Amino acid sequence: MIKFHRRAPLAAVGILGFLAITGGGRLLFSLFYLSIFLILVPLAWLTLSLNRLRGSFEVTPDHGHVGDTLEVRYTLDNTRGGRFPFV
Repeated sequence: MIKFHRRAPLAAVGILGFLAITGGGRLLFSLFYLSIFLILVPLAWLTLSLNRLRGSFEVTPDHGHVGDTLEVRYTLDNTRGGRFPFV
């Protein structure tokens, strides 16, 4: 499984921007602007959206044996309110 670092998209956009500035060319500038809108804008929206979400879980009973039934309750709260997290 491939693990991506959190800064990998920023590095890719930075390298593409550097190549666009130093090498010039209409194609590189177009790819640079496209990468900003396809990578950085959704990444910023996702980061700002997830800051307002809170998650928790509760297991009852606290202990059990093999074959016992446990009940698990998951809760996801949107503390910002509204229908969408960050709109």
